[in-house]
Amino acid sequence: MSRMANVLEKSADQQRFNTLFENIRSHFHQHLYNEKTGHYGSQTADAMALRFNLTPKHLQQSVADRLAQDVSQTWNGHSSVGALGQTWLYRALSDYGHTDTAFHIFKAKGYPGFSYLFDEINGTTLWERKGAFDPSLGKAPDRSLNHPFHGGYDGWFYEGLGGIRTLDDSVGYQDFTLAPVFPKRLNKVSVSHVTGYGEIKSEWQRQGDVIQWQVSIPNNTSAVITLPDRKAQRYLAGQYSFNVKAP
Repeated sequence: MSRMANVLEKSADQQRFNTLFENIRSHFHQHLYNEKTGHYGSQTADAMALRFNLTPKHLQQSVADRLAQDVSQTWNGHSSVGALGQTWLYRALSDYGHTDTAFHIFKAKGYPGFSYLFDEINGTTLWERKGAFDPSLGKAPDRSLNHPFHGGYDGWFYEGLGGIRTLDDSVGYQDFTLAPVFPKRLNKVSVSHVTGYGEIKSEWQRQGDVIQWQVSIPNNTSAVITLPDRKAQRYLAGQYSFNVKAP
């Protein structure tokens, strides 16, 4: 709202919304952050605090580290989020160096993982609760077996694995950023997004100790390309290839 007021040249509204946000951020952190544990009490709370910029800057990395620890140790590699947390968890991890932890959530064995749902109890959709129904018992489920909004993780396939992300000061992907992450246990990614200007493509594959990455930037747009081993740089429309040292 503050940025909208700024564009509309409504300085009083800009200041009002700025002050409101700072008050919300301060009170959220003051009341919910646990100094002993170093986080906000749940994976969803930690992820949303990081993604909504509610965590003070000097604590963001440590909160992300605690979040990764909760996934890896407390939950044995699994997420413990509902439909709302699914949207924010994965970038909250990978944006702070925990790409492999984020990706492993999709591979972790046993309850309450995706492998448990699809491989062990033969689910074919995203259930409201993975362990609330066992088809082998012959009884009807007491919860929904079609909760598609549990699929909020798919945004990370585009924003994380493909790296296609919006910029705060642009609209409609006229200007955007490309900043993919490369999980060690994943060898190939191909994503695309159709905008009003054309199709953005981001494809990479692992070749030994090198990641070969190809991107396509539509006409009349530009992309800020960010890679682990080089400075961010703006590129105009066209097709580009990069070689990146594989993690």
